[in-house]
Amino acid sequence: MGFPFSSGDVLLASDLNSIGAFVSYTPTFTAGLTTGNGTTEADYALVGDKLCFFRVRFTLGSTSAVTGEVRCTYPFSVDDTWLAGISLCEFEDSNGSEIRGRVYRYDGSEFRLTYDSVVSSKIQPGTLSSSEPFTWTTNDKMSVKGIVKLA
Repeated sequence: MGFPFSSGDVLLASDLNSIGAFVSYTPTFTAGLTTGNGTTEADYALVGDKLCFFRVRFTLGSTSAVTGEVRCTYPFSVDDTWLAGISLCEFEDSNGSEIRGRVYRYDGSEFRLTYDSVVSSKIQPGTLSSSEPFTWTTNDKMSVKGIVKLA
């Protein structure tokens, strides 16, 4: 029996243990990224019928390219009245340096990734490009961890 449960259901330990279990999904990068031969790992876990934890990691391959603002799909439609949920991202250069960033809701089905850029001593969201926050190459990674409310 799957979650959510209905009144009168007979629950087994296995039913309860599956709550919050991570399940793989295949996100779609809708803008700013040519996936080429890169690899994507993504999963999500539901708690109740409105809370979703999700993770996405993309590793660039030799034919992958970052071309501009990167957008990616959520595993489910999210509550579009909320500004973002709680989501962070990280960009790892293949030389080992790491840049932190933020994830912003683009609409109810996708989010956009930004990096933390300092402008006039304030942290501002920077738009990804082929050379921002570094020059992208094989084995560079972008990772996202987030919590959102489902629609």
